Amino acid sequence: MDILIVSPIPSHPPNQGNSARILALGRAMQCAGLRVHFLYHTMEGLTEAQHRAMASCWDELHIVPTDGREPMMTGGSVYRLDDWFAGSVAEAARTLHRRWRFAAVIVNYVWMSAVLEAFGADVVKIIDTHDIFGGRDGILGAAGLQPSWYFTSVAEEARGLARADIVLAIHADEARHFRALGHTGVSVIGHLAAQHLRHPRLRGAERLAVGYLASGNPLNLASFERLRARIAANGAAERYRFLLAGSICSRLPGSAAPFEALGFFDQVDTFYDSIDLVVNPMIGGTGLKIKSVEAVFQGMPLIATASAMVGLPVRHPLHSLPDPESLADLLRRHPFGEAELRALAVASRDCAALYAETVRAGLAELAAAITAPDQLKSARRASRKSRNTATRLELRSSSG
Repeated sequence: MDILIVSPIPSHPPNQGNSARILALGRAMQCAGLRVHFLYHTMEGLTEAQHRAMASCWDELHIVPTDGREPMMTGGSVYRLDDWFAGSVAEAARTLHRRWRFAAVIVNYVWMSAVLEAFGADVVKIIDTHDIFGGRDGILGAAGLQPSWYFTSVAEEARGLARADIVLAIHADEARHFRALGHTGVSVIGHLAAQHLRHPRLRGAERLAVGYLASGNPLNLASFERLRARIAANGAAERYRFLLAGSICSRLPGSAAPFEALGFFDQVDTFYDSIDLVVNPMIGGTGLKIKSVEAVFQGMPLIATASAMVGLPVRHPLHSLPDPESLADLLRRHPFGEAELRALAVASRDCAALYAETVRAGLAELAAAITAPDQLKSARRASRKSRNTATRLELRSSSG
């Protein structure tokens, strides 16, 4: 069975959360026995190295270049649903379908959902949402940030989701949001990362290395700056060695001090091998924080804010701190000896094991929906019938 994944984000290198998510989901479908075609709309460019890596990963790779024009905001103060969509993607998908007869198409992001209209009812249509984009400007505003990238209205988001048979939410809270918009085919599939068994290193008198690995998106930058400023002010830098890695290093508006900016790592294992304790000071936002998923799957001792752990089964009180300042103050006053590091590492492993079980179950259900579409259609009909019955009963009750 051939399926098509459509993405405006490259799957390689998986050095940011969305790329890692796209790669993991696609590889899981390959492991389920499906032939995966990857159609990349080059919104983020394409290097020769990326082309080689993606061509070696996917069963078939298809490239649709962008026309270089900036998207226009036609919805007043927000983007309308299809403002970022290029018709060339739908045309390419339609042409590929005539040759390969895809069993399913998985579209990344609701604002790429127009490609689903190139397919008939014989194809299982899936949107991997990654995030909430309806009302995203208000969500970012609550965190003190100006909206950036794509954002739209709740009504436009609902219109895009209605194009799909299955909507993939990255955690349960977002699934509830999408169901509230009226979609009856919402499933939760989180993110799987490679699991490692690590044990805290014995450092003797050497200072512990505390690390933060992140992409350079605005929420990460704002979260890091609050942590960095508090650490610089409270004296915690005298107790630890602070290390910063990822594309965030090239996006900083000022100094990273007291963090040492290490730049980009080709293999995240290399970074985690060099540190003793991971921090994630996320201040809010939506979606799943892939950096937290990677940290617990790496078996690393982790301290994080509650916002950094949304969607994950928290197994330790230090996985749910209220804000970056609390995290920084904890580092200043707390020694983090061998016993506590071991306890945090065990909590990470427990968190990863519980989480992996639910993600694998969701992936199995998705693969079954693709390979047995008649069962999917029956479930959809049953869901609509149940919904209609409930509505009639509610109306009858209210009128009686």
